[in-house]
Order: sequence, then structure tokens, then C-alpha cells
Amino acid sequence: EKTVDADYVLVTVGRRPNTDELGLEQVGVELTDRGVVKTDKQCRTSVSNIYAIGDIVDGPPLAHKASYEGKIAAEAIAGEPAEIDYLGIPAVVFSEPELATVGYTEAEAKAEGIEIVAAKFPFAANGRALSLDATDGFMKMITRK
Repeated sequence: EKTVDADYVLVTVGRRPNTDELGLEQVGVELTDRGVVKTDKQCRTSVSNIYAIGDIVDGPPLAHKASYEGKIAAEAIAGEPAEIDYLGIPAVVFSEPELATVGYTEAEAKAEGIEIVAAKFPFAANGRALSLDATDGFMKMITRK
């Protein structure tokens, strides 16, 4: 037994899709070694008439991501030219201060060869943050040049 003094503790646990007993491999649906269903940009699996969305496919385990994937899959089934674009899906860490992200990071944009402009704005200069006494942190925006 060990005691550790700390100001903050971050607890995180891994998630794994529950695909073990669905019989997906028996019908030809390909899985990764982690049990994640492999899909294309229309949420189609390796079996052309089987689609997969949500926590059983790659990506963050977010309800709004699953809803978006469901919309894309439905459009694909209906013959619409829909493709998933994960860059537009926001993610949030509910911490103090909160952390949110959407789109490319500065490094990812540069790696893609995109000319960008990056700007930071401290919360300490924001009137609402000042009125709430919540001035820790900043906003960083990255946009095409």
C-alpha cells in the first residue's frame, strides 16, 4: 500500500468494442486485433451490405460521432454520395479549464502542407471569463492562410 499526495488525479480507462460474440467474422466482416470493425468512408464493412457505426468502429467514443456515422451510413444505403469527414467532429474534455478541439492541430495542418495562421487568445482577456473568475487557459484558432 502506498499513499500519494496530489492536487489532481486523472482517471482514465480503456474502452473496447463488444463485438466478440456477434459472429461478425463468420459472415466475413473484418475486425482489427482490438475487435474494432473495419469500415470505409461510407461506414460500409468488408461485407458490402453490412454497415457499422459508433463505438465498434475506430474513432472517439462520442454519441455525436455515432449519430453522424449513422447519417452517413443511411445516405450511403440510399445511394447518396456521402462520405465521412472526421475533421469536423468536435471533442471536449470536461476538466477545469475545459479542453475542446475540432479540426486539424497546428502540427497536423503543417504535415498536410496546409498554409495556416495560428492565433492564441488568453481567457484572462475575456470579459465573461473575468466575470466568472475563470481566467486560466486560452483559445487557439488555426485557419488557412
